[in-house]
Amino acid sequence: TPYGFTPVLRVSLLDMVQARMLSRSARRLDTEGRPSESLQAWLGALGNHPANVGNLRSFVDFVLNREGLERRWLNIGAQQSQWMVALVGTNDLGAVELAGRMCLKAGMTDIAWMYLNTTNRSISMSAARGLAEAAFKTGRLKEFAEAWEIHRDARQGDPSLGLYRAAWLALAGKPTEQAPSMALLDQATGNPDLKVLALRLRSIIEAERLDVEAFERSCAELRSMRQ
Repeated sequence: TPYGFTPVLRVSLLDMVQARMLSRSARRLDTEGRPSESLQAWLGALGNHPANVGNLRSFVDFVLNREGLERRWLNIGAQQSQWMVALVGTNDLGAVELAGRMCLKAGMTDIAWMYLNTTNRSISMSAARGLAEAAFKTGRLKEFAEAWEIHRDARQGDPSLGLYRAAWLALAGKPTEQAPSMALLDQATGNPDLKVLALRLRSIIEAERLDVEAFERSCAELRSMRQ
């Protein structure tokens, strides 16, 4: 474990060697297109050396960037990401961002918000997207507005962040801003890359406004996209 971390975890030389061998196997299995076996190898590596931050980062990144994994892997990824931050501390912005995005994918939105909103320093565009998503999923609209101003550099050039901004204005903006912002979301439903997000944000607004008919239409359209 890092200097000053308690409790101290003692790892034998044999465990360290086995962890290194298993992490190599995990990477090899991944390149061979065998993700399930790769995940098992990663777990073995972490079991042998729980405090190897490099392996923790690699495992969490692996789970975060793979689609179609079983739910249990998302939960394990989120748990390991929190352990990683406990080891390295919140000053390691890369680890904090990674943990926040992993927890968000696992549905742990409050924890994701806690991690992604821990700094006033520059964050990555992917972390900014995660921060916006966590804010809306946890109802932190005021905090979203504050984060929007703080992280203005990270939001440049990402149309999805513009939709979050439009949704916020549609809910909490001036009366003259609400209709144009809603129109922007409606327009985005015609863009295949933005349609799902636009519909989800629109449904949040419709639920807040108690517009049952519009909410049901948005939900029905989302359901039809999954079929």
